[in-house]
Amino acid sequence: MKRKAGWIAAAVLALAIGSAYAYDVVQAKAYEYELVSVSSQNIVADGLSTVRISVKLSKDDKPVNGHTIYIYASNGTLPASRCVTDADGVIVFRYYPYVYLSDELTPLEDVTIYLQDESNSTFFMVCAKAEFVFPVEKPESEDVWRDWQSQRPEAEND
Repeated sequence: MKRKAGWIAAAVLALAIGSAYAYDVVQAKAYEYELVSVSSQNIVADGLSTVRISVKLSKDDKPVNGHTIYIYASNGTLPASRCVTDADGVIVFRYYPYVYLSDELTPLEDVTIYLQDESNSTFFMVCAKAEFVFPVEKPESEDVWRDWQSQRPEAEND
């Protein structure tokens, strides 16, 4: 009898945990990300340019205020890894492209910005996610490596 009660309790617990997880999965799918603006249509892999990106988070076509969004990039630098949505559901962040040196050292490739809402879950960490892919162009100057390595012209002779 005790064994049967134990199995029933375990089954009820498993059902409760599964239901809580399913609830968070459904919640995560209710959120939508929209790319609002990108300050530059041409992202240049020069290690010096700055791109300003705005993204809006909404749920049921209404802006989501106060959610913490974790941001990371496939390549390049983001000075902030987390932003909080404002009253309009918008986050604004900067992206600094990587440095293209050569096809062997740093091959030219598109950059993907990943977003995860860390605030949308109730029971488990099931993040509402999105990703945006941006094409990257080679810099016009072939001296990017020298410029990036040192601002002193005599650095070549060191």
